[in-house]
Amino acid sequence: MSVEQLTLDDAPLVRRSDPDTSHTAAAAQTPQRRSRGQFLVLTALANHGPLTDFDHAQINGLGQTSAGKRRLELQRQGLVEPTGQRRPSPTGSPAKVWTITSTGMVRYHELLRSAAERGEW
Repeated sequence: MSVEQLTLDDAPLVRRSDPDTSHTAAAAQTPQRRSRGQFLVLTALANHGPLTDFDHAQINGLGQTSAGKRRLELQRQGLVEPTGQRRPSPTGSPAKVWTITSTGMVRYHELLRSAAERGEW
C-alpha cells in the first residue's frame, strides 16, 4: 500500500552527539520508509487499541526504537497521544501507553479509502 500521503515532520532523525551507527541508520531512512512505519503504527492503534512502543514493535515486526520514532512523528502531527497509563515493558520498566486520536482515526480511514480508490487493496 502506498502511504506517501502521511505528512512527515521536519524533526531531525539524529543528533550530532549520536554515535556513528545512528547517523548511518538515519541516512537509510527514506520518506517512503518513514511513511510506511508511521502507517504500520497507526494501523496497529486503529485495530488493536492502546499500545506501548514495545507492542507496536511486536505487532509490526519493527524494532522498538523504530516504532517509537514513528509514533513520535505521529504524535507531533496530532494523530496519536499518550493515555496517561503505563504497562510493564519486556525489561520490566514502565512503558507509556499510546492511543490513536479522533484526528488520527479520520486520517487512517482517509488513507484506506485512498488506497482502495487506487486499487491497492
